[in-house]
Amino acid sequence: MSNKPVTFSVTRNDGTLDGGKRSAAVNTDPQGKAQVTLTLGSHAGSGENQVEATFPGNTGPPVTFVASGVIPGDPLNTSFSGIVLTNTNQPVPGATISIQGTTLITQTDSQGQFRLTGVPVGAIHLIMNLDSGYL
Repeated sequence: MSNKPVTFSVTRNDGTLDGGKRSAAVNTDPQGKAQVTLTLGSHAGSGENQVEATFPGNTGPPVTFVASGVIPGDPLNTSFSGIVLTNTNQPVPGATISIQGTTLITQTDSQGQFRLTGVPVGAIHLIMNLDSGYL
């Protein structure tokens, strides 16, 4: 649905959204998508950064995004991995994961897990496309 408000909030670590905010409200675009940019917090480790998204009238739990950060190593060994789950913590197989501006692309496995290797060092824009049955 287009032009609907979605509120994103940092709920774990000291990361920020859209250049310094802990919470950001944005409206969905004509395709029904809403996005913010997360700058990871100062704590490295698995699952140390968390953002929740919700919208008016949502009767279920908020959508939760979890990101992990580590201290940079050799750029040739840089990878990005994760897991895609539904709001009920069920894996989402077959989701397409890519990094904008690169040819890097993969799909989640039967457990919703993915891994991209040779990922550029620095800020990336991760894109996830789901089958409409998950929306």
